Amino acid sequence: MCFLKNMLFGLFLFANTLSAQVIEGIGTVWNDSYTEWEIFSEEEGVVGEVRMKWPTQLNYREWDFTLGDELRGTIKRPWENDKSQWEIRSFGEIITCRTAWQNDLTEWKITDNDITLHLRTRFTNNYNEWELRNDNHGFFAIYTTWENDAREWTIIDELDEDISDTMKMALIFMVVYHSLPLN
Repeated sequence: MCFLKNMLFGLFLFANTLSAQVIEGIGTVWNDSYTEWEIFSEEEGVVGEVRMKWPTQLNYREWDFTLGDELRGTIKRPWENDKSQWEIRSFGEIITCRTAWQNDLTEWKITDNDITLHLRTRFTNNYNEWELRNDNHGFFAIYTTWENDAREWTIIDELDEDISDTMKMALIFMVVYHSLPLN
């Protein structure tokens, strides 16, 4: 009986390690365009992508993303001229991102209605480094690999297992999008 419990526990741990992607960075596919991004890890190489939905129209309002073989979703700004609210949707999960303060794109509340994370720039008026304001769910930071170059980012993801990959995509996208020189 004890052997069976240990074996089931081992299978549970193995299954959980397969579902979580280790994201260590994101970078543009092309040096002169911010419409296509690759998500990568050191061990596995490219593990996902973020692409503008309508690149020929340069519509920065809608994006599609993939992460691994299972996770696919959309990122959309619900209102045309309002950069303070975004929705990330993936297989029934909806993550809402809103600015913490009106007209301040340096601090965001990101929620799935059960968990709320507060993402902000590390220093005011410097979009090169971002982090979670509280560490109730673990540590998360993202910073430009080269200072003032928004084409490549390094990610430190030590979040708890209860933070979904969709919510992680929301964190990453909010940082990358709002740090682009076109904003």
